[in-house]
Amino acid sequence: MHRVSALLFMAALLGGCSDSQTCAKRSVVSESACSTSQDCVDMGFQSLVCLDGLCRRTCVVDSECLPNKDDLEDEPDICLQELNALPPAICEAQVCEIACPDAPCAAGESCRNGRCVYAYESFEIPPDDDLADLRRQGWNGIETEFTNPKTEIVFRGILGCDLGDERCAGPASEGERFATLERQSLQVREEVAPTCRPCACCLQCQLSTADEWLRAEGTCPGERPMPLACPATTPAYCQNVCDACTACTNAPPERVGMNLTSCEVLPAQKTCSSCAPCESDVITCTAATCPMCAAEPNSTACIMCVQDNCLESQACQDCRVCDAATSCLVNDPGSAACIQNVTQCEALGDDGCFPAAVSYGRAVLNNLEQALVSDVVDLAQASGQVVLQFDYVPFNVAETYRPGVQQVAPQDWPVVPQEVRVDLCGGNCESEASWQLGVLDRGGMAVIPPVNRRNNGLLLGSQTPLDWTAGQVRVVVPEALRTPQFRFRFVPSLATDTRVGIDNVMVRRLP
Repeated sequence: MHRVSALLFMAALLGGCSDSQTCAKRSVVSESACSTSQDCVDMGFQSLVCLDGLCRRTCVVDSECLPNKDDLEDEPDICLQELNALPPAICEAQVCEIACPDAPCAAGESCRNGRCVYAYESFEIPPDDDLADLRRQGWNGIETEFTNPKTEIVFRGILGCDLGDERCAGPASEGERFATLERQSLQVREEVAPTCRPCACCLQCQLSTADEWLRAEGTCPGERPMPLACPATTPAYCQNVCDACTACTNAPPERVGMNLTSCEVLPAQKTCSSCAPCESDVITCTAATCPMCAAEPNSTACIMCVQDNCLESQACQDCRVCDAATSCLVNDPGSAACIQNVTQCEALGDDGCFPAAVSYGRAVLNNLEQALVSDVVDLAQASGQVVLQFDYVPFNVAETYRPGVQQVAPQDWPVVPQEVRVDLCGGNCESEASWQLGVLDRGGMAVIPPVNRRNNGLLLGSQTPLDWTAGQVRVVVPEALRTPQFRFRFVPSLATDTRVGIDNVMVRRLP
């Protein structure tokens, strides 16, 4: 019977072999000194080699640290079955080490899958649950204006599951599920308010060539353009109509909002003379005629009441008629009602009201909204070398892409690297200033994937366990961030429909 380290499993823990010395302690490291690997063979450890003066088992992944029946005397099949039922040894720095709980954990740590960790996540769901949801599992718990629905939990393909579709993936690094990181874009949310005819035409002119404006001038304003870029200065052929815009009624300054292009600002600052009196008339009428609006201003009943009762004043007719004329020329041209609307609108001349953009709601998510953000991890008792460790797979990530920039023409969008940043935070993590880019334990910034893992042609559903083992990352957690409020996040900066898989995530102390 070979003697092995006192840290290894003892036969007394093994039920079926407790009366025998044949079920030895786990043979991953011996107590006996060695000079060469042949010494290990001579001592009966067929699968061990001599490392640092002891017979030890080398490895790449944890599964290579399972018991080897070559090292078990007498009834090896029975012993191997019982040894396999125990927590496995783990692979650390390409050498098998005894797993917890046999290797004891320190204060603040718990034992997960053989390792002592401060936090662990493999994105599995409880046995009595059927919904894999990141937020329900403690992730993305910081409140933000927008969320990123494209970063989600996917599951290993099963019978009837089309690999690569939506959440149907290939095998995970740990368990059956893993998280995929993607970047989310939003549609531009335009807010409009009325402006006068010359201001609407000034904008249309600045976005037209001289010939286009000459053809459109007699019917201006026509279809309202969606500006992406404006000329550096007002073209000479637009000067007259833009000068006329400055003479229009000033709009309330507070209505001019965010992300307007330079040629949209002036129309947003102007209005027609009838709209402010109309708004006042509607407020007075609503209070007197539509009492349900006080409690439910957005209800259907309130909206219908206002439309039926509070828009009949002359000011409201003048404020609304040009919009109605523009609409009917598309939807009901030639009708008596449309002809009447057009006639009334033309009679207003420069004081006719047309819609103008006055604000664009934000259409770009910030880093916190794009990111997969961890729950709080208490690292107040952490000591030694603490790292964030995870496995990842890049799904055919290219070198660069063009992220959309709101109100900038696509040809002018910058070219930036595709990557996933790993950021750390020690507290006040709602503030972007509290996050810092991590550093890898081997040196360099915590940005994945490296050059040699890009453009791999790998698609969701076609990855293998080998792809996961090739992508293990460790990010150093500095002492200054080891607080009770530590968090980490993965920030995707990726092209549309490009993914990176993340799994087997843990915050741990390296032995």
